[in-house]
Amino acid sequence: MQSLGSRMSRPVAVLMAIVPILCGVAESSLAASVVLNGLKIEIDDDTGTLLRLSHPSTGVVLDASTERSSILTVSAPAPGFTALQLEPRLSRATISQAKDAVTLTWDALQPNRSPKRGTSGGAVRAEVTFRAAPDGKSVILRAQIRNQSQLEVSQILFPDLQGLRPFDEPERMELRMALGAVNPFAGGVRPEGRATFYPHGMWREYPSDAQYQRNALRWMDYGSLKGGIALFEKQWLTDPRPSILTNRNEADPNDLRIAWQHRVAVQPGGNWQSAEYWLTPHRGGWAKGIEPFREYAATQITRKFPVPDRIRDGVGFQTIWMMQGSEPDSSRAVYRAADLLRVARDAKEHGIYEIVLWGWCIYGQLPVRIHPAVGTFEELAQAIREAKQIGVNITPFVNLKNLNNRNGNVDVAARYGLTPGSGSAWIYHPEAIPAMLPFTAASGQVDVPTSNPVWGTDAAMALSELIRQGITSFAFDVYDDAGSMALIEWTNGVRAQARKVDPDATFAAEPVNGSFERSTRTLDYTWNWMDYVEAGPLQNVLRYPRININVERSARVVKMAFADGLYINALPKAPNLANGTRLIGEEPELAAALKEVVPLRRQFLEFFRDGNFLGESVLSEPVTQFTRRNHGSWIGGATVEVGPFEYPDIFVRGHQLHDRLLVVVLNNDATARSFDVNSDLTLWLPKSKAYRVVQYDGAGKVSGGARRISGSSWRASVSELPPLGLTFFEISPDR
Repeated sequence: MQSLGSRMSRPVAVLMAIVPILCGVAESSLAASVVLNGLKIEIDDDTGTLLRLSHPSTGVVLDASTERSSILTVSAPAPGFTALQLEPRLSRATISQAKDAVTLTWDALQPNRSPKRGTSGGAVRAEVTFRAAPDGKSVILRAQIRNQSQLEVSQILFPDLQGLRPFDEPERMELRMALGAVNPFAGGVRPEGRATFYPHGMWREYPSDAQYQRNALRWMDYGSLKGGIALFEKQWLTDPRPSILTNRNEADPNDLRIAWQHRVAVQPGGNWQSAEYWLTPHRGGWAKGIEPFREYAATQITRKFPVPDRIRDGVGFQTIWMMQGSEPDSSRAVYRAADLLRVARDAKEHGIYEIVLWGWCIYGQLPVRIHPAVGTFEELAQAIREAKQIGVNITPFVNLKNLNNRNGNVDVAARYGLTPGSGSAWIYHPEAIPAMLPFTAASGQVDVPTSNPVWGTDAAMALSELIRQGITSFAFDVYDDAGSMALIEWTNGVRAQARKVDPDATFAAEPVNGSFERSTRTLDYTWNWMDYVEAGPLQNVLRYPRININVERSARVVKMAFADGLYINALPKAPNLANGTRLIGEEPELAAALKEVVPLRRQFLEFFRDGNFLGESVLSEPVTQFTRRNHGSWIGGATVEVGPFEYPDIFVRGHQLHDRLLVVVLNNDATARSFDVNSDLTLWLPKSKAYRVVQYDGAGKVSGGARRISGSSWRASVSELPPLGLTFFEISPDR
């Protein structure tokens, strides 16, 4: 095969230089080398697979052998071998060069097995292009498949990065997604002392979905505080969204494969074109790598209604559980409409100005009927007006899509063209054994897709009736957009009606099986069953909906959520009763923590409200050693991969507002701690050579006066910070 160096028509200077080199991973492997925006890409000159990636910020990121290298993989199940893979490493590639770009072409991807005679009959052709991005720091990857075979292509892995290596200490390496991170090199490849079924252990899958999955945006970052590579799909509001797969080489635990999984159906004669994938090498933590994605997302986000000030500026909200839906004894109601002003006064005392009501109505029915134990619609509307007069908004929680199989004389399934018993039966009570009763067809519900037009009319009429009675804010249970904009448009229609009555009406929801790309257009905040979660990348890119974190009493969680700018859902619980059955003032630890952080949020509000969240990326090195698990836990029996969070002893979060930084430090340890905090200020404030640093104590008072520093590095020594104690540093250019 002719070498790439001899094929070049002219030399390319500075940005791109291609020369044949001898790759170190296999002595007989001749590789083509290209530098695009500082990223050195080494490609097998025969097969076109990716052998090596390196950048001045990280050093070598990927180092693959010819036997374990790729850039894309195509699945084409064949009779006799359903696991048939078509792989570049088994194929011959043509490598061509244009200005600032390299294209790899495979006229016939070769299979990892020989399919039965008469089933191949043609080839699957593939093409991958690497191109320098106009931002001067990213590389754009794009792939195309032409299926000229007799097999259906069922899956495409692209980008398919084999041979990723730790370029920092392995325990510091992270694969970070929108709602959390894992350490892919934590522990052994196989669990010690166990013999798990191999299919469950060879691959980890991170589905792309809303708040109950880590992979909640089309973005990831592989790296540490030292640097990394970020990768995002330049696509918005489209479905299906690719999952992320990881595989760790059992023969070499420091060999990691990360692939974006596209489940497709490319028929014989069909074509598939990927979106652009932007690969960004970067210094520092994930918050530097996410910048190109944030800039792209900003061009795609529109909102019809502004977020009310109390949501935008507030530290959180409260949820109360008024009545169990399956409880026949009205005397068992925890709260009634007449109690809501008392609840609102208690919430306001603790800096909470938004209250969500669970158990106020009879769920599973349209139109919505108030639970008799709670009161009447008139009494509820009166309580909402009284609470609003003291500055507290009350938001009833509704479920309009999980409906009982029969609603009076109405056959609900028939009305919406669905199968009876097609939904879950949400039957629960503290005295039930178990507390959540299992689903049965007799007690089941119909789960109505939110794209159903008949349902859309019925549900809108139900909320319109509530709006006419003065109930204007809503929290929507099971906010499943069904892969379309129908639910978003429906919500905006309801909101338009509500805002005519109350310009500050809110709309919250539980985003599930849907897309934050859509829900950011209309939701003010989320109501999800979530303990603390690292939502930094999501917050960095999408300001709204504000992401809720539920807290029963933990001061630690309150303070971590405050430091992140998450939206605290105060959910105090009486013993042996449902969530939300206590006032905040009846839970001393929660009450004290809220009273501590509410004035602090007010003091530093502009950073939280208008700044960019940097998380721990503000650090140039870890404060304490911290190793994550390589996977999360299941929540609620669903395919959920967020939480529980393992917090570091010293919890540091950064917020950037233009040319200023706020660094929040929390001692999460059980004893007083002394430590240093380090940051490379050139990453965040590159135009300054001298800086002014002001430290504040946990009450927000200046501690020690202002300090002037010069140079690129900032180091602060913190002495004897008490358990769960806070301190703050505000850094700005010294002009």
